[in-house]
Amino acid sequence: MSTQVQKLLARAEHFTHSNYPREAIKCYLQLIQLIGAHWEVFFRLGDAYRAVGDFESAQNYYLKSKDLAPDKTFPICRLAWIAERRGLLNEAHDLVHELVFVDRAHVNAVTMWATIQRRLGKSEETIPIITAALKQDRSPEELSLLHYVLGQNSEAIQDYSQAFFHFKKANEYRGQTYDPQQRTAQTERLLTVPSLAPLHRSPLPATPVLIVGFMRSGSTVLEQALGRHPQISICGEHQALGAIAEQVPRQLGFHSDWPEASAKFSAAQALQVANLYLSEMGKVGTNPQGTFIVDKTLTNYKLIDFALRILPNVKIINCVRDPLDTCLSCFVTNFTQDHAFSTRLDWLGHEYLLYQKLMAKYQDRAEVHTIHYESLVSSPREELQKALAFLSVEWEEACLSPDQNDRVVATASYAQVKKPFHRGSVDRAQKYYEELYPLRMALGLD
Repeated sequence: MSTQVQKLLARAEHFTHSNYPREAIKCYLQLIQLIGAHWEVFFRLGDAYRAVGDFESAQNYYLKSKDLAPDKTFPICRLAWIAERRGLLNEAHDLVHELVFVDRAHVNAVTMWATIQRRLGKSEETIPIITAALKQDRSPEELSLLHYVLGQNSEAIQDYSQAFFHFKKANEYRGQTYDPQQRTAQTERLLTVPSLAPLHRSPLPATPVLIVGFMRSGSTVLEQALGRHPQISICGEHQALGAIAEQVPRQLGFHSDWPEASAKFSAAQALQVANLYLSEMGKVGTNPQGTFIVDKTLTNYKLIDFALRILPNVKIINCVRDPLDTCLSCFVTNFTQDHAFSTRLDWLGHEYLLYQKLMAKYQDRAEVHTIHYESLVSSPREELQKALAFLSVEWEEACLSPDQNDRVVATASYAQVKKPFHRGSVDRAQKYYEELYPLRMALGLD
């Protein structure tokens, strides 16, 4: 493998992991010119196109990958994923069906098939198949995935005790660790940061909007609704603000982390950092002409002090949902990222209270608009009118149809947001009320 090819591969992987799929696409296309057809490059290129929502190109490269791959399982599962996201459930089912009914089926095929079956209303048929797969010699990661999907399908047939059992086992197999004392200390440090004025008042090319909150709080459906407005560009969860807060102070010569370092920025440095942030978000936004840039990285609630220093016109929307429903939804979700606290109910309760404590600090010192998920799905017009008024933009009827947004949804909420506003997820925790005793205790609800 030539040095040039190695460098291109490294760059492509860097852009992929840094959430810059468009840049990764450029690298993979250059690789194809250098080395010709290669199933793995085609597969990764398909993933990059999938990340930007170009399903046609993604499908094209997955098909090319399937034709060349020694094992067809991965590209076929990706093709089924695209069909499922498009709502072509029967097509998706036909793609993976034969991969499941073989000796020791791959876990990706089993979980993809079981997800499709659930959406087709055939969850009961999946139970014996997944149960049999669990009895085979598999890694903890595979067992976790199988327990998650078995929990989902058990819930779909209203067998809530079995569903909770499997969700709990799935989390146990993840083997995550969480230090409540350390997280408390980190939050207390943020609470001691004094209120400081913005470091500059220079006009910015767009108004940044931070959607913050606890995971599974209804933020995705809100983002998809706002993204239907012609003045708004939505950027998903991009982590740019966190990366800048961590890296830029040292690049500017400061020997301390934020928020201490940001207190020492000059006005020129703060403006430089602000423009860097907007530039990074512009690379992943849906609307190049948008005058509002929506960043849905929920954990930015930990960075509000930093944002207020460098982004004088920043708008903050806090998404809130019933705490039990929120934490249960986290507990039963197989997050792709490492959210260790989501794997135990008492940890979830502890982390949720820290979030509430930190947000209480900013309600009085920042321009924060709170949206309650239950109100949003019950009275979407009223709640969205308030949100758009908070942003100082005119009403747009299209915002009432978040399910018509073309942007690919990579979060666990994808199936919900491809439906019109509905209350199907409200009061979900009541079905598991007794099992949630450790969470209720942690939240102080008992």
